[in-house]
Amino acid sequence: MNGGHVRKETEAWKWSVESMNEELSHYIELGLCVFCENTHQRQVESFYSFTSLAAWRVHH
Repeated sequence: MNGGHVRKETEAWKWSVESMNEELSHYIELGLCVFCENTHQRQVESFYSFTSLAAWRVHH
């Protein structure tokens, strides 16, 4: 069974909802998102294409 895995992802998502916008803004403001680069809008669109904060963290 994957109950533990699902619970872990749910807890991570609850945390990410509260922190991801703040963290994303930090990266965008400093222009540190090399992979997304180009424009602010491009970075936002790229970020929201990821399914979780974990994927975004790996991306960075």
